[in-house]
Amino acid sequence: MNQAKLLKIVNVLLFLSVLTQVTTVVIFKTIGGSEAIGELHEINGYVFIALIITHLVLNWNWIKSVLFKKKIKS
Repeated sequence: MNQAKLLKIVNVLLFLSVLTQVTTVVIFKTIGGSEAIGELHEINGYVFIALIITHLVLNWNWIKSVLFKKKIKS
């Protein structure tokens, strides 16, 4: 699988993970969460971190080119 295709999949999974995190917090705070909701939130938090790391690795060349851009003297 090429990098662009993998990045598209990771981006969708990141979006779904963010939605899950927000939804579980809202449910927990408003309705009064159960232990299952807390577990889902915690497990998804680990998945979210792994997806962020994967996203950064896949975009590392772009990050380097933007952050460490050499300045041209005029």
